[in-house]
Amino acid sequence: MGGKKDFNGLGHNSGLASQGGFVGMFSGEQKESTPITTVISQDDRKNVTFSIQLNMLEKVKDFCHLKRVNGETQFTKGDAFDYIMRKGLEVIGEIPPRPEEVKLREESHKRGRKSNNT
Repeated sequence: MGGKKDFNGLGHNSGLASQGGFVGMFSGEQKESTPITTVISQDDRKNVTFSIQLNMLEKVKDFCHLKRVNGETQFTKGDAFDYIMRKGLEVIGEIPPRPEEVKLREESHKRGRKSNNT
């Protein structure tokens, strides 16, 4: 019943769909380069592993290259992902937090996977 979600367009009411989804944010000519100056401490970061569509990864790499040639020589894919997420979340608006019971279930599931991998 649920059907496949359109994460590229983020659904019908996000406003990002009209811009071609996340990929559309970076296609075409960029009028100005805005430095990304958000400082995130190591305590606020976590290494994660997930799958990404190859065309999206290429766009992230292209975006990193664009930033680097425009003077931000230390710009990383992590910086790009943070930027893209912030911009996408601005468009989406307020997102209510998951209930505590869901977080506990996720944590329990994660612990179960770790014990199965050892």
